[in-house]
Amino acid sequence: MCIILRYLILFLFLTLEMNISHVKANKKEALEKSNLLNEICLINFNAEMKAAGESPPPEMAKFTCKCFINKFQLSYSIDKAQEYCKNEASKHFTLDS
Repeated sequence: MCIILRYLILFLFLTLEMNISHVKANKKEALEKSNLLNEICLINFNAEMKAAGESPPPEMAKFTCKCFINKFQLSYSIDKAQEYCKNEASKHFTLDS
């Protein structure tokens, strides 16, 4: 009986350790995806501003991209997330042309 209990405890420990490793890997993967989304967003934001001849204030790109990523992760479509966050950014920042 004692041997079975040891094996059961060992099995539970290994299962728990595997689950913890899996969660850590998922968090790392999610962070990498979020960072990639942020880089793409910043590139697109700067390209749109440049094409429009606008000079965005400091922190506007960061604010807008953070908003976009949050909304996208909440299952907003790309278009809806962009629309929402552009509107929010325009409420918080003034553009100098």
